[in-house]
Amino acid sequence: MTTRSSINYLHLFINSIKRWGLRHALRTIWSRSTNWLVNPLEYRYYKNYKPGKFNFQGYLYDYLYHPYNNTWKNERCVELPIMKNYLETLSGGDVLEVGNVLSHYFNCNHTVVDKYEGGNNVINADLIDFVPRKKYKLIICISTLEHVGFDEEDKDPSKVERCLTTLVRSLMSEGRLVYTIPLGFNPYLDKKIHLDKIWGDKYYLQKTSSHCQWKEVSKDSVINSKYNRPYPYANGLVVGVIKPFNL
Repeated sequence: MTTRSSINYLHLFINSIKRWGLRHALRTIWSRSTNWLVNPLEYRYYKNYKPGKFNFQGYLYDYLYHPYNNTWKNERCVELPIMKNYLETLSGGDVLEVGNVLSHYFNCNHTVVDKYEGGNNVINADLIDFVPRKKYKLIICISTLEHVGFDEEDKDPSKVERCLTTLVRSLMSEGRLVYTIPLGFNPYLDKKIHLDKIWGDKYYLQKTSSHCQWKEVSKDSVINSKYNRPYPYANGLVVGVIKPFNL
């Protein structure tokens, strides 16, 4: 009998070949297949022996090491501390998360809209069809926008901009929409970011080693970053902050 896990692996393998070639696809499948043995050892090593910090916009953050999704290998190690800081700074208001990410790492009770993944407080809906019924003080999108209209059967690259318009209009007057986008993944968004046609103040982080080393850099230093090259996963990351009056 075909299991859901085997179907997911096949889907992952085919998509990896299409995007990044056979070599990367084989490496990805091998990595996923050996995770059960390697990941617990790596997690303990980084958690106990490699405490690290990174600077971002005048703050010194601890890298986040968590067993879910191998954070020490990918952009989650910097995305999550930054987003957690926004959650704490803008506490006391309604929060909406686009894409169910934070609940895998922290105790959360805010509303989440996610097309595929279920869970507590998760609304299963396509973002383009989601109609917020109230205003939010904080809207968070962690490595989600690059999939909208791009990783879907009906390709529509400009869909992400229509979704952003709806989300920004759902902010309170003092609210913020904070997003992260890995560079080199979605060519349409890469071009928009390069031309400064994605709203908001944008800041940039660059990966400097295969495991958990990032630094804040200028746009010019990172804008041409490739996904999965030279290091696995994102090598450049955009952190964007949109205010209601940006529209």
